[in-house]
Amino acid sequence: MKSHIYAFLCLFLALAMPVFGQDATAAKVKKLPFHGKIEAVDTSAQTITLSGKSARVFHLTPETKITDGAGAPSTLAAATVGEDVGGSYTKDAAGTMTLYSVRFGAKTGSKAATATAATVAPAVAPAPAPVHAPAVASSAPAVTAAPAAATTEAAAKVKKQTFSGTVVSVGADSLVVHGKADQTFTITPTTKITDAAGTASTLAAITAGAKVTGSYSKSADGTVLTVYTLKVKK
Repeated sequence: MKSHIYAFLCLFLALAMPVFGQDATAAKVKKLPFHGKIEAVDTSAQTITLSGKSARVFHLTPETKITDGAGAPSTLAAATVGEDVGGSYTKDAAGTMTLYSVRFGAKTGSKAATATAATVAPAVAPAPAPVHAPAVASSAPAVTAAPAAATTEAAAKVKKQTFSGTVVSVGADSLVVHGKADQTFTITPTTKITDAAGTASTLAAITAGAKVTGSYSKSADGTVLTVYTLKVKK
């Protein structure tokens, strides 16, 4: 009788141990918190890129929990460049960062949300009543030509630089290109986009992994890179 009981216990332990081992392995998956500002959104590749000293690309899956600042369910399509983002992610051995949860927009009631509301509020305030200045005598010299000339001269001094590399991600009006370092370029309605054959194209036709080249200019503070020409290489 004892031998039967002993054999039963051995069989039970042999079947249970792999399950316990799997649970222990699953429990070891570490979820890491993150927070920052969105630099680019790629709905096709299901990724978001965060700005910083080095761009970080996070991947979404069908299991990723997506919410807005108020905690309501949201989607990747609702994410916009420049807004606050936070959540948690896991990182595999290859370094790929997969989102477990993500929040688009500052949390309701947080300092970031309050600051954003304070910035937007003045924009909707009613404009003050116009104050009519006294008429200027017709003999006064015209002073409107000088600012126009100064504006033209300043525009002529804008320095255009060239770039080339591999597209990391594509946003609604921007794309991240990997060259010596990842750089985010802003696309405007005046940007001239062509494909490898030299035919006019659009930003929507460009996908991650494409080789591109082009020209751009920097803003005065160096934070905005505006593209003049963009061409997909063969």
